[in-house]
Amino acid sequence: MQRKSTYLLILFSCLFLFVGNAQDIHFTQYNFSPLVVNPAQTGGFSGTFRINGIYRDQYRPIVQNAFSTPSFSIDAPIVRGFGKNDWIGIGLMMYSDIRGGAKFTNNSMKASLGYHIGFGKSRRSVLSLGFQTGVVQYFLNGTEDDITWESELNGAGLGEGGLTGKKTFTDYAGSLLFRTKMNDRTNVFAGFTGRYLLRTQFGLINTGSSSLPKRYTFVAGGEYLLNKKMIIGGSLIGEFFGISKTAILNGSVDLLLDQSKNLWLVVGTGYRYRDGVNLRAGVKYKNMEAGIAYDIPVSKLLTATSIGSIELGITYIGKIYKRPKTDPVIFCPRF
Repeated sequence: MQRKSTYLLILFSCLFLFVGNAQDIHFTQYNFSPLVVNPAQTGGFSGTFRINGIYRDQYRPIVQNAFSTPSFSIDAPIVRGFGKNDWIGIGLMMYSDIRGGAKFTNNSMKASLGYHIGFGKSRRSVLSLGFQTGVVQYFLNGTEDDITWESELNGAGLGEGGLTGKKTFTDYAGSLLFRTKMNDRTNVFAGFTGRYLLRTQFGLINTGSSSLPKRYTFVAGGEYLLNKKMIIGGSLIGEFFGISKTAILNGSVDLLLDQSKNLWLVVGTGYRYRDGVNLRAGVKYKNMEAGIAYDIPVSKLLTATSIGSIELGITYIGKIYKRPKTDPVIFCPRF
């Protein structure tokens, strides 16, 4: 047990050392956006279907139009796989990310496929493979009057050549996720996602375009059952997108409020590297979980001009099971 705990500590430390300069990931409560973080999570749950929704609002006092990001997804395990303990899941996710006075918008709708390989009779360990593809669209919803170019700050006027309108392309993503139940008290997971795997030209100004860099996301975490009424959890997500790097380290405590209703209170906090501290609270009730998060900025600019960021998230797992109907058995006596 001590050796396993040491391995977990090394894993978390290595992932945290990878991060550098910060740039926002879409969500602090990334558990409410599983298909955005890692498509291998598609259909990776116990139930008939799962619905996730999350909304983030940030930097409202700084810019005329605040940063806002709603996201929605639905997924389900649909059929058994090739192995005895394997299964396949499908899903659909969409989001719209709107930023700043120029309303720089990133809309996306993608379909996901997950293949899950269970190890052992009880499937205590599961290796999941994910694939995701769909349409990504970038555009500026404002006008050139809403934009200040670098050349204008240098006194050279508008030298970028104006706007081209919209840029639409198809994204392909692949992912891995490994989950294991180490013992009756401890669950851990680790995963990786790569996006923009094919070479994509991107540009919103008339002077030309450049290749969109690949985007890599690492995630790891776990839960420990301290006693029948308390669960301690932690997770880390790191993202690399071109030269920008960021990470969020979150911790949480689940407290059982009512065992008969399966009602839990969830409280937690976390840190986004060089950006802010988050406070989180939520509830788990039967097959539903809801949460709210508030990011407190720590950089000098944001501390002076921003009230922070807020997120609202919800997850519902539907369970529709048909009870088997059996005809009465009539035993025919032998003579």
